[in-house]
Amino acid sequence: GKPYVVIIAIVPSGKILLVKQHRYTLDQITIEFPAGGTDGELPLVAAKRELEEETGYVAETWEELGEFQESSGIAEHVGYAFLARGLELSLKPKHDPLDKELIELTEKTVKEVTDMIAKGEINDATTVVAFCKALLLKKLE
Repeated sequence: GKPYVVIIAIVPSGKILLVKQHRYTLDQITIEFPAGGTDGELPLVAAKRELEEETGYVAETWEELGEFQESSGIAEHVGYAFLARGLELSLKPKHDPLDKELIELTEKTVKEVTDMIAKGEINDATTVVAFCKALLLKKLE
């Protein structure tokens, strides 16, 4: 698989930004952290692009949380997790109008995300792994 990035973006209130989207592969609404392929770019460059494309936000500070293998039994599919802080709205349009998957943005506290993962309301593997990594590194209050 191609390398990809996932972003834990913290809005000024301290909540985490998540993306609600319709996944045609599953025919269901998912709640995930902004993420996407690196498209040949360096992971940080790709993370900045994906955050802006999917949410309309840019971030002041970026911290890499490490990389992980999504499906090591099947393929090499490496993901890079980032923590983004100091968010402000970009001057560009909210998101790519051709992206029909995106439905809306939502903001949740760390406790709410924890509870949603526990209940299975968030079950995107990339989101769960990145969140766990950030918690274990004590990056989230």
